[in-house]
Amino acid sequence: MKKKRYHELRAKLYAYQFLYRDIAEKIGKSISYVSLRFEGKSNWTIDDAYLILEMIDEPAEKLPFYFPPQEEGKRCKQKKLYA
Repeated sequence: MKKKRYHELRAKLYAYQFLYRDIAEKIGKSISYVSLRFEGKSNWTIDDAYLILEMIDEPAEKLPFYFPPQEEGKRCKQKKLYA
């Protein structure tokens, strides 16, 4: 059975009894913003990731463990910027 993206992060947040609402408040974003990131439809910012690590009492060195890179071919589409 394939693990959901951010499985380890979800487990740690569950252990601390944090909800999407708590994460949203900590990073200053909406609940839907958080939900879209857990669903893999958008990417977390590095600032978001560090704030969430702070919530779960994990050091910055654990960033790749809790926020692993997406598989090739499944990356979120980036908006194109035109000059």
